[in-house]
Amino acid sequence: MDRRHAQKHVGGMPVISSSLRNRRWRGIELPPEPPPAFDLIVTGTLTPDATGNYIQITDYNGYPAFARENGNYFIWYGWFKGIPYMRITDTLGVHTTPFWRVAYTLSTPPATYYPMSGATGNALVSTP
Repeated sequence: MDRRHAQKHVGGMPVISSSLRNRRWRGIELPPEPPPAFDLIVTGTLTPDATGNYIQITDYNGYPAFARENGNYFIWYGWFKGIPYMRITDTLGVHTTPFWRVAYTLSTPPATYYPMSGATGNALVSTP
């Protein structure tokens, strides 16, 4: 049997020499994990508290709809007396109280939403 065959493991893999096997492991520093992906951030001193990170979940009335990460609040598009609005409510597609709203423009949903029907504080909606 020739010497080359004696240097192989039973499974056919080459045997690692002791010089490679005994080398000290030098770990590679990995970059930090990216933050969770979300589409909008709602900030402000709001009552009830609708602040947090919002993720686009679906289209509603032909426009994007967003849900807070815990699913308790939604930002969605709707009409009120013939005027298009973006709203922050606790139920998607249902005009509940209290809520925040802003007249729809090409730049919304990022905008300042104003409190209505018992809500307090201006909701600043921005992109990350």
